[in-house]
Amino acid sequence: MTKDILTNKDFIKLKEAHTRQILDIAHKHTDEITVVARHEFVEYDPPIDKKNLQISNRQIRFTLMNYTLSSMQLPPDNLVFEAGFGAKNDGHIVSIPYKAISQISTRDQILHLNVSTLFLKKEVKLSSKDIFKQNKTNKKFFKEEKNDTDK
Repeated sequence: MTKDILTNKDFIKLKEAHTRQILDIAHKHTDEITVVARHEFVEYDPPIDKKNLQISNRQIRFTLMNYTLSSMQLPPDNLVFEAGFGAKNDGHIVSIPYKAISQISTRDQILHLNVSTLFLKKEVKLSSKDIFKQNKTNKKFFKEEKNDTDK
């Protein structure tokens, strides 16, 4: 029953709006914000080698302060900020959908928890060719791909 509520589209939209509002208020009233999010939804521009990130149990934590906090933007769908990674502090633009943010906190208190992130699934976009290939009757239109061991 609880899962039905947490996966309800209206509930998720409400939590997205709430997350954005909490971030907006925190941005105006504190000098440090920590965000915990589902790592598979986080996008980096330019792309980053994710094996260099500290990911714990599908979650990643970002602490925004100083320049990173001042670069924070709150467009309608995603939290966006600039951050440096690695020994060279290489700059990346980080984009996190509000629906993927599970926790917002400041130095001394948790401001927001979003348990609906537990049930989020990343949508895999398939090409029309891949969709066509999924139908067994369409296999005759494609050449079989041979493995190196078949040679």
